[in-house]
Parts: sequence; structure tokens; C-alpha cells
Amino acid sequence: MFTTRNGKRIESKVLVSLLIKSTKY
Repeated sequence: MFTTRNGKRIESKVLVSLLIKSTKY
């Protein structure tokens, strides 16, 4: 679990989805 500057927790699934989107380009 990673925490953003706002202190919001980001789920690993969200991070993985973002990585997949970035790799598509």
C-alpha cells in the first residue's frame, strides 16, 4: 500500500492498472 501526498491509500490493483496503461503506449 502506497500513500499519496494527501494521505490517501492507493490499492496495489490501481497501481498495476496504471502501470499496464503506461506500458500500452
